[in-house]
Amino acid sequence: MSRKDTADRLLDVAETLVQRRGFNAFSYRDLAAAVGVKTASIHYHFPAKADLGRALMTRYTERLESALAGLTASAPGARNRLEGFVAMYRDTVAAGDRICLCGSMAADVETLPDDLRSAIRNYLERSADWVSGVIRAGREAGELDPRTDERTIASMLVSSLQGALLQARAMRSPEPIELVERALAALLTT
Repeated sequence: MSRKDTADRLLDVAETLVQRRGFNAFSYRDLAAAVGVKTASIHYHFPAKADLGRALMTRYTERLESALAGLTASAPGARNRLEGFVAMYRDTVAAGDRICLCGSMAADVETLPDDLRSAIRNYLERSADWVSGVIRAGREAGELDPRTDERTIASMLVSSLQGALLQARAMRSPEPIELVERALAALLTT
């Protein structure tokens, strides 16, 4: 396996560990066992766990940006874009026993270095900013009620989806995400 392949595999497995256990609930020993490498190999790629966390958040945020750009380009109208945004969370539930990487790391925020805290905040703000922009564009296009407060709904939607992921995992059911989706649809039709 090449160095890049090893680093990518470490990130893939670490992402799953964080999404299932939390950032502070796994060790390099756990990661090494899951990937089949020695811990020294992990330290070669990510000298400290904070380095691994930064790499995880960078990659996760890049994926978010790509997904949002894809929704913007391919989904016509605000409602379809917002449905696509919710679908991203539904896909996380469908992946089995996972929550959003950012949400999982946010649970450990008090123990993380400042740059990781900033990366988490950036991810959540970027999500809310995109939703806000979609709602604003929907209002301007006459698709959504002109009284719709985009910042309030954006914050509510992102927070609700993050919480719904936790509920869905605890309940072993996608229903919490489905309820958020129905609530959003009802909110946007009034």
